[in-house]
Amino acid sequence: MWDLIRRRSERDTSQSTSPRFCEIIDHRDVERIYSRMEDKAIIITRKPPRREKETYFWISKVEHPKAIHPSQLYIIEENVRKHLQKSRNNEVVIFDAFEYIKIEQGSESAYKFVGKLRDLTILSGSKFIVSISDALDEKEKALLKRIIED
Repeated sequence: MWDLIRRRSERDTSQSTSPRFCEIIDHRDVERIYSRMEDKAIIITRKPPRREKETYFWISKVEHPKAIHPSQLYIIEENVRKHLQKSRNNEVVIFDAFEYIKIEQGSESAYKFVGKLRDLTILSGSKFIVSISDALDEKEKALLKRIIED
């Protein structure tokens, strides 16, 4: 059944002429994409920030001025909303912490958070990217895809 869904989804995207505003990528591609869009990217990740000028949200339980605790997703949501309102468009929001949020806050909270980020991004005319690893099973990937690309 999942193969049928995957084949249909591949066929549907190959025939589409409109740009994709939301997509799921392999976690190994995040650095490459981020380095190309650094000045227009908002990244939400488990990795600590590298430079001061980045629009970077570090999700961690570590006590640090740049870290946001995984139970405080509303802080990230509000900051992303404010940044997108200021910039108006052409931003890219990269969410590179889905599995971590899923572990720390539960599946339902993780999926809801992704849905909120997606909506904020679309409303601003920007692009939303979620990175995932092989840790998710096919059902979880299909649900995430449904939320992201709907």
